[in-house]
Amino acid sequence: MNKVKTESGFEFCIEDEALNDWELLEALRNFDNGNTGAMLDIERLLLGAEGSKALREHCRGENGRVPASAMIKEISEILRLAGKNS
Repeated sequence: MNKVKTESGFEFCIEDEALNDWELLEALRNFDNGNTGAMLDIERLLLGAEGSKALREHCRGENGRVPASAMIKEISEILRLAGKNS
């Protein structure tokens, strides 16, 4: 289990199995190839339903919207941090 805390203060534990997942690798490749929609798969595979909901609430702005830029920044940082800890 990898506990991560982003610069913005989001804390979550990532299961080791989530980082060693073929479907996550595929989603990362798709994102790297320009499919920005793959970030939704990355979020789900990395954080699961509970973590996804928590991250969305963490990123939600005062206007009630969840900025895509904030989510992408957080997920990218989570991947970087989790990779260092594994």
